[in-house]
Amino acid sequence: MGDIGKSRDVFVLHIGKSAGTFLAEVLAANAGRSRHRITVVTHEDTLLTTREQHGPERRIAFCFRDPISRFISAFD
Repeated sequence: MGDIGKSRDVFVLHIGKSAGTFLAEVLAANAGRSRHRITVVTHEDTLLTTREQHGPERRIAFCFRDPISRFISAFD
């Protein structure tokens, strides 16, 4: 991973039904291995709320799924 700037913090916006459980498990299993501090923020957080809470220079990541797969999984 390349240099992402001055901050070591990365905030992951969780989009519902988009690998949240898997992502949390991977992050927990690899805690302390990254040079970055990765925080999965709540379902209520948005780009705007993270800006208000952490400033305009915050680093954001997110996962999303194929919309068809996402739609089908809502009924499983």
